[in-house]
Amino acid sequence: MKKVSFEDVAFEATGGGDAYHKLLDKYNEDLEAVSEKKGEEKAIEKFNSMKAEYHTQTIKECNEMNTAQKVEKISRASPFISETVMKNEHELDRSMFFPTAPINDPVSEEVKLHFDDINYKWLIRKNNGLPKLVSRFFVDAALIVDAYAPGSCRALVVFLRGGLKPLIFWGGNIEPAAVRKQTQFHQKGLTVRNRDFYHESFLRALCMCPNVFFLTMPKHCGWNTTPDGRRVFVSSENMIPVLADLFYDVKE
Repeated sequence: MKKVSFEDVAFEATGGGDAYHKLLDKYNEDLEAVSEKKGEEKAIEKFNSMKAEYHTQTIKECNEMNTAQKVEKISRASPFISETVMKNEHELDRSMFFPTAPINDPVSEEVKLHFDDINYKWLIRKNNGLPKLVSRFFVDAALIVDAYAPGSCRALVVFLRGGLKPLIFWGGNIEPAAVRKQTQFHQKGLTVRNRDFYHESFLRALCMCPNVFFLTMPKHCGWNTTPDGRRVFVSSENMIPVLADLFYDVKE
């Protein structure tokens, strides 16, 4: 069996590029520092004991980098995207739409739903039994579309990790059937037959996402005013492709 090196792990986690080279540089710097302090043999012995920790930290850093890149792309996709929005002289923010709840709260005394932040898995454990996979929901970012009051909006757009296109929940209603319909090819675990766990894992993934923005849709083509007061010319050429469905009134 081929021995897996740190370089292999880093390349698999990052896919190469700048993130890969940054991790290798950090790896070599740490190894050199340990070598100088305790000698080469002790350094290798010490570093071998740190492999598991390094592996975990590498994955975490890569996940954070990927999320940061996606969030930056989404937040800059349109001048009509903002962190808050003013309606009727009141400022609306994410806390008025999503509760910030502990993500590992037990569903009941016998059932615990837990998020594995290394492998991005929602796991359920019943009566201290073995954990079973529920879903792999991780929300990179979300857009609250045309918010007009606390908890009320025209639509909610959710960008899932690994999703080909964002999910759209009209009226901001995240019903179990709507989640399942839009995640037909999402990896589902053995406990998917219990719809509550699958839906609950999605809601918790959304609540733990800090990257929630507001999108105020332009009312028409031509000159429009952005949330921060700028005048911007809007046409079909600068429409965001993944949000094209928001321009239609048909709600399935």
